[in-house]
Amino acid sequence: MQLRKSLSASGKVSVSISEWIVIISSLVIIGVMFLEVLLRYVFKAPLYGTEEIATNVVLWLWFFGMAYATYCGFYIGSSFPIRKRSAQDIFAVVKPIFCLIITLIFCYFSYQYCHWTVVKDLRAVSLRFPLIYGVAAVFIGLVLTAVYLIREIVIRTPAIRHQDKRPSK
Repeated sequence: MQLRKSLSASGKVSVSISEWIVIISSLVIIGVMFLEVLLRYVFKAPLYGTEEIATNVVLWLWFFGMAYATYCGFYIGSSFPIRKRSAQDIFAVVKPIFCLIITLIFCYFSYQYCHWTVVKDLRAVSLRFPLIYGVAAVFIGLVLTAVYLIREIVIRTPAIRHQDKRPSK
C-alpha cells in the first residue's frame, strides 16, 4: 500500500513537471518568435541565435508534450471494426504494447545520441551552448512516454484477465 502511494505521488510529480515544461516552453517559444519578428521587421535588427534557442526549446515542448499526451491516453492509435468485446479489450492492450516497443527502440537510439553529443562536446553553431541541452529533452521525454505507456498497459491488462468473469450476453 505504501509503495502504491509513493508511486502515485511520484507519478503526479512527473505529470506536473511535464505540464509545466510544456507551458513554460510554449511561452518561451511565443516570446522568442515575437521578439524575433519585432526586431527583424520593425527595428531591422535581427537577434543573433534565436533559431538555435527556438529549436532547443521546441524539443522540450514536443517531447514533454508527447509524454503528457501519452499520460492522458492520446498515443498513436487506430480503430478496427471489432464487435466482440473481448477482442476490443485485447486490442486496447496491444496498441500501447506496440507503442511501448517502438518508444523503447527510440529511447535506445536517443540515449546513444545523447552520449555521442557529450563525448564529442557538440555545441550550437552560433551561441556555442552544448547541444545536450536540447538533445536531453528527446531522451527524457521518451523515457517518460515509456513509463506512461507501461502505466497504460497495467491499467488495461485487468480487463483482459477478468473478461472470462463477465456475464455473457
